[in-house]
Amino acid sequence: MKDLNKYIFFTIEQKLLDFLLINTDKQYTEKEIGNLTGMKKSSINLALHSLVESGFVARKKIGRTSLYSVNSDHIIVKELKILQNLLLIYPLIEKLKLESQKIILFGSSAKGTNTAESDIDIFVQANDIEKIRRIISSSQLRDKIQLIAKTPKEMLAINNQKPLFFQEIEKGKLIWENYGKQ
Repeated sequence: MKDLNKYIFFTIEQKLLDFLLINTDKQYTEKEIGNLTGMKKSSINLALHSLVESGFVARKKIGRTSLYSVNSDHIIVKELKILQNLLLIYPLIEKLKLESQKIILFGSSAKGTNTAESDIDIFVQANDIEKIRRIISSSQLRDKIQLIAKTPKEMLAINNQKPLFFQEIEKGKLIWENYGKQ
């Protein structure tokens, strides 16, 4: 599967923002960013200045040192974080689509508030739940995925009761829906 990030995050500013989006709960100096990303210091300096000016990145001065982090309160940053999450799970979703009727991303990953340590919450409706579990367990993301999988029959019973948890799932991001299959 192609790395779709390279089509969306290709300028220095975008790559830097991508790095900071992955690490939303951390602050970095320019030198640390350079060591972790392999980008040149001069490029990092110009890109950070531009990103701070735009409001995407926050700068905190401690003495002569500047620490940089993504501005998680920025509405566009949250949407970029959701996009980044979708790009991360895209290869898995492509496999799950073949065996499911409905896929929903929910929780912090769907809201753009997740951190590097957050689980990725996915709901899947399918006839063969074991097949779905096998697809997840063969994925590189298996340790991060928090799967809720139900059959159409189970969903019918749940929909009649409308428990609070499933109302939360329904507020998530619908990624795939196709009732013509399965």
